Amino acid sequence: MDTKAVLTKLLELTEENNKILKEIQEHGIAITLPSFGSDDEEDDEAPILTREVKPKISKDAKTVITKDSGVTAWVDIDTGLTWEVKSDTTKNLVMSQKECHAYVDNLNVIEYSGFSDWRLPTLKELKTILTKEKSGFMYTKAPLSKNSNYGYWTATKYDENFYMTVNFNSGKELKSEKNNLDYVRCVRG
Repeated sequence: MDTKAVLTKLLELTEENNKILKEIQEHGIAITLPSFGSDDEEDDEAPILTREVKPKISKDAKTVITKDSGVTAWVDIDTGLTWEVKSDTTKNLVMSQKECHAYVDNLNVIEYSGFSDWRLPTLKELKTILTKEKSGFMYTKAPLSKNSNYGYWTATKYDENFYMTVNFNSGKELKSEKNNLDYVRCVRG
């Protein structure tokens, strides 16, 4: 599936759709969201996130978490924050700042990893997973070093049209125009 199709699907997830999803969930029906993966047609039918995802939370500060490890969240014992762990279908997903909010809403609707209080991190929070030394290609704490991409959105506004991002390849904070496409990693706590 191409990026334009992914973005189109995300834009279709309006507030009204989220209300409907919440009502469906209250009736005990599993929610399956559209897949945002590779260009393989077989993957187009696989759910991106469902309520059936079995939570597997790691608190290990040293073990590297890969996208196929089955771990759904990682608790940083240094800060107490719980971070979303990316799967094969969500690791390379990019979106605008507006689309991030629909993504976060849907994590909460399906109670990703057993929680319904996911949100975008602040700049200060996202910088807590930065390291001073590169691990592979990223300046990221060991557990997330192979579960990260370059620039991630934060909830911190720079001004009316820009939000702050953190680039884990360079280890720097940057501003990004709200309609740019960047990665998202949610947090709770």
